[in-house]
Amino acid sequence: TCPKTQQTLVHTALTPNYVLKSLIALWCESNGIELPKRQGNCRTKKCGGSSLSDCDRTAIGALLDKLTSNDIEQQRAAAGKKDAATALIKLLCEGTPTARVVKAGIVAPLIQFLKDAGGGMVDEALAIMAILASHHEGRVAIGQAKPIHILVEVIRTGSPRNRENVVAVLWSLCTGDPLQLKLAKEHGTEAALQELSENGTDRAKRKVGSILELLQRMEGVDNLQSS
Repeated sequence: TCPKTQQTLVHTALTPNYVLKSLIALWCESNGIELPKRQGNCRTKKCGGSSLSDCDRTAIGALLDKLTSNDIEQQRAAAGKKDAATALIKLLCEGTPTARVVKAGIVAPLIQFLKDAGGGMVDEALAIMAILASHHEGRVAIGQAKPIHILVEVIRTGSPRNRENVVAVLWSLCTGDPLQLKLAKEHGTEAALQELSENGTDRAKRKVGSILELLQRMEGVDNLQSS
């Protein structure tokens, strides 16, 4: 039975929650807690201060090639390979330089996955995007793609986990960047965030409060300049 709803489960197969795993890794990193090392037979090497195995390096290279392909079917096939996507999230969480990932052009397919909500890759795309947005190179690349209107739509219609990741991306984009903050206001972000401040997760509410404060501060400055 489900421990939360007490309903009888139709099967007992377990499905790994890769997005939750990435969020746990982010929390551990920000709180100075080291995750247990994964055991395996692959040799590991240092890259940008983080350990990665030969298996991971191969998976990451293949994943990036396919995700940034012009062939949408190749992109879908690559995104569907959970092991490779998990390896990418893991390496990004460990601090692997994001320049390689960004230079490969991963932001465009991630945004495409957000637009194609029925494709089933929104969770993975947002988890990766939230990590990228926490680094300068990733934040710049995401901002240049002008995804604010898409992110606002996810806030309005997405799952609690997706909305939480979107707010993390928005917070990274808007902090210290008046242009992104202005775009956020123009696309109706404030109204969507007000609703989320009442119904979102605790983590989302904290980020929402910070973004709303930035929006209100910007509005105050604009009012002073126009008076």
